[in-house]
Amino acid sequence: YGKVLSVEPKQLLALNNLALLELDLGVPSALDHAKTAYDLAPNNPQLADTYGWVLFKRGNKELALLMLEAAAQGAPEDSGVQFHLAVALLSSGNRKDAAAAVQKALRNQDFPERAAAEKLAADLKR
Repeated sequence: YGKVLSVEPKQLLALNNLALLELDLGVPSALDHAKTAYDLAPNNPQLADTYGWVLFKRGNKELALLMLEAAAQGAPEDSGVQFHLAVALLSSGNRKDAAAAVQKALRNQDFPERAAAEKLAADLKR
């Protein structure tokens, strides 16, 4: 992704995917790349989701929740987005809306965070 960005610094997919990889690896520039992508296309729910998720993971939970709510509105059928929203909602103390968001996420049988979403759903039922 770095090579792509060296040629085309505003390539949204490269910025977004690099931010996600950097987040997983704990690289500080994840937030910069996610924000740059979001700033270039603020109406793209996937970019809002990535930006919100990076914010959440980096501790800016208030802004993260706003970003993830916007992403979920723009992509109501995207299970990953709904799962991220559920986690953020639960973190803010909103169990009811977190349960609804995780149930939306679980409508899709195949998404990378399904096992974590199932665990969250089970925890919320207790």
